[in-house]
Amino acid sequence: MGKKIVAVVASQNKAKNTAVKKSLENLFGGDIELEGLSVESGVSNTPTSDDEGIRGCQNRMEQIKKLRPGADIYIALEGIISTNTYGMFICGWAMIECYDFPSRPSVGCSAKVRVPEFIAKNVTNNEELSHIVKDLYPSELTQKIDELASNGVITNGMYSRVQAFQDALCCAVGYMRNDTNWK
Repeated sequence: MGKKIVAVVASQNKAKNTAVKKSLENLFGGDIELEGLSVESGVSNTPTSDDEGIRGCQNRMEQIKKLRPGADIYIALEGIISTNTYGMFICGWAMIECYDFPSRPSVGCSAKVRVPEFIAKNVTNNEELSHIVKDLYPSELTQKIDELASNGVITNGMYSRVQAFQDALCCAVGYMRNDTNWK
């Protein structure tokens, strides 16, 4: 690319910002200036559907664009839980908008991790899932919950929150590249 790329992330969460930094470095190389802004999602603390997660990303995106106009890239991330006939799952959603395509934000989702039933039955949309996992999960990995997050603890360290948000962002960028023939 040649110039420093300014990316604004709608979070100051360490895992989210690490995921964004790694993803953007893989995509653009090392000349990234990353700024994390703490903004409200306007949805539940623990969103309970894909639609609510994407809406949370949209709300965050609108706020950071107003707070920091002129950036090259805007990114919003939202972790959710969802339930289907097979149980409760957690995943991450990502939304990205790039300077090259300002009217075309793109979304992507991570893999979904199944939540054990003894945790799922205690989940409400008013409490952070990580607090429930930390209190109830019988693993020494709960000591690393700030690093691994709930999905990292539940998968015994095999799939962390950083990896989940990297996957979601890769899917969003991949779609954007396909949809717009971005090179």
